[in-house]
Amino acid sequence: MDTLQPFIDSGVLTVPSGQTDFDQAAILRWQQETAQKRMEDILTSTYVGTDLTVNGVLSPYDGLSRGIITALQNNGYSGTTADGFPIVSGQDAEIASVKAHRRRRSVRDDLQGHPQGSPPRPSRPPRPTSRAPSPRRTTPRTTTTA
Repeated sequence: MDTLQPFIDSGVLTVPSGQTDFDQAAILRWQQETAQKRMEDILTSTYVGTDLTVNGVLSPYDGLSRGIITALQNNGYSGTTADGFPIVSGQDAEIASVKAHRRRRSVRDDLQGHPQGSPPRPSRPPRPTSRAPSPRRTTPRTTTTA
């Protein structure tokens, strides 16, 4: 949350459910079914019957993302991100998720066309390099045969 909190504080990102604490957002045993149920509960309690729409869901694991996507589809979200389907993150590049991603557009493509653009990145100091760059070979390689 340290990275996202400045965006939430400034209003660039909103969390209508108010669930931003780790204990509120954690999915026990990282189970897809549990993530799907939790997302369905959030949709029912926060979005159904309002003019609010989900624009994106931050998920730390592909298995959870698939459960979240299923919940969104079960609640009327359809099509691709270009059609308004929320951006759902994931991690690990599991085969099932990569195949699902191919059916949708990439996050980068969606943000390029977004009217507000992507949120500004917080400034960070440059990362220190752990080693000096390797020198380039300036002499041609030779091959000898016996």
